[in-house]
Amino acid sequence: MPSKIRGYRVHKADVLVQTDPGSPDESDNRVLLDFEDPVVSGISITGFTLSIRVAITSSDQSGKIDFVTFENFRINQIPIKIEEYQDSFPFSKRETVSLKSPVKIFVRGIDAVKAIAGKSKLPDDNWRITGRAYIFGKFKKGPFKFKRVIPVDIDLLVNKPSIKIPYLDK
Repeated sequence: MPSKIRGYRVHKADVLVQTDPGSPDESDNRVLLDFEDPVVSGISITGFTLSIRVAITSSDQSGKIDFVTFENFRINQIPIKIEEYQDSFPFSKRETVSLKSPVKIFVRGIDAVKAIAGKSKLPDDNWRITGRAYIFGKFKKGPFKFKRVIPVDIDLLVNKPSIKIPYLDK
């Protein structure tokens, strides 16, 4: 891993990402994610786009997120492309922040068909989400703020959401 990415110094931290608020606090750097059900926001000849609203709670960190990038993400082994999240936002420890705009996920049509034909190896009521997010921002430590990028490996098992298709759900 390089020492800098896009002018931000890389800071390796063990960040535990969870979706269950009842989970034991195993880490000082715990982040709780709350997802709304995905909405199909676009369909093209090559695939479809899902928009997901997300709320974030940090256990013990404050600062300002400038942007977030994503790499090698999969849902139940299906490769997905998550757009870079460009809306900056401040956050404080133990306070929930709802992101201004939804996170956009693109699923190639051929990958979705392969997944349906091959049947997922996980039960139908769960999604395993894996990948790496790079969190670019200014993080507080005492009275100081540090411009850093934090690589966060994500491996979540979440309840399968109900996907909403606005033009069909009328």
